[in-house]
Amino acid sequence: AGVSTAAAYKEFDRNPLVPEASYLEELKSIDAASDVKPWNNLAPAAAAVTPELVEVQQWAESHDDIDGVLLCGSGSAFCLFCRSHDQAQKLAAEAFSHGWWTRITSFSRVGAAAVEAY
Repeated sequence: AGVSTAAAYKEFDRNPLVPEASYLEELKSIDAASDVKPWNNLAPAAAAVTPELVEVQQWAESHDDIDGVLLCGSGSAFCLFCRSHDQAQKLAAEAFSHGWWTRITSFSRVGAAAVEAY
């Protein structure tokens, strides 16, 4: 299901969510961006507008072998942080069986090379 960005922000404005002090303190001690625990303060507002998101998030969080779940922006896409490509494929197939769209991607360093033109 799609999420109306305008409706999600309107809901957020009615009930804004700010980071807890402990989260902000934790951020001060982190040196690398990759060590930041992802957090989205629009997630509760998006779920209020589109309750189906709760089902997807609960399904994702029920898998102990992932490193995190994050709603992207105001929704409706979720990012699941998997430990391997095989695991991502398994979860993508399972999500697809629920009727949800899936896409596997990788965050890795990519090198660049100069190629001679002919």
